[in-house]
Amino acid sequence: MMNSLFDLLLNLLRIKKGICIFFTVTLLNSLTITLKLNAFNPFDNTITGVDTNNIPITIKLDDIVSIKFSIGPCQSCKILAYVANTNDNTVSVIDTTTNSPLGSPIPVGVTPFDIAITPDGTRAYVTTLGGSSVSVIDITTNSSLGISIPVGLNPFSIAIGTIC
Repeated sequence: MMNSLFDLLLNLLRIKKGICIFFTVTLLNSLTITLKLNAFNPFDNTITGVDTNNIPITIKLDDIVSIKFSIGPCQSCKILAYVANTNDNTVSVIDTTTNSPLGSPIPVGVTPFDIAITPDGTRAYVTTLGGSSVSVIDITTNSSLGISIPVGLNPFSIAIGTIC
């Protein structure tokens, strides 16, 4: 019964909310492994999951010396910076882990100035002072959607909010 409830909780977190449980375990042989938990099996006293390379792992609880757990997004996320390049009408994307540009700058409207990113992390909206519009970038592909939303003269800043 406990296993069914635990598996149900894991599946609800993973499928409905995109949240996973991660374990960092130190084994008797001093090896430390971090894995995304998939199941707990009380019948053979094991936990199963995948490591950071998505390789399946089963660990016996008796082999664990210490264990730490955390909860986080199932997908590994990158933290990116989006920079409005006002003089060349583009937006550059920077990987903050390596502090290096990702790909070529993305073309947007005339004189990009401010950028706002949607809470779901899929779109960036860029004000364009010279174009009196807002350009839209698909963050999942880091490419322009070719959309230019007309707004008032010389849009300076932008903010995104959620209305429920």
